Amino acid sequence: VKVQKAFYDLLKKLNKKGITIILVTHEVGVLSSLVKKVICINHQICCMGKPKEMPKLLKQMYGEDIIHHHHKGGHYD
Repeated sequence: VKVQKAFYDLLKKLNKKGITIILVTHEVGVLSSLVKKVICINHQICCMGKPKEMPKLLKQMYGEDIIHHHHKGGHYD
């Protein structure tokens, strides 16, 4: 957890300096408080939007049974 926090803190610093960061991950809920835009790709762009739009976009993509966890506060803020 310490290394993850240090990594995410570094990403925040670089982004505040205006550096664009492209990160590939399956942890959309964890990173949604750290990013400005999320793009979901499965051989092509499936959906794209702001983190707050992701629950709606993911439901459109996967159906109503998906559960999206948005981590607010805690380890990564």
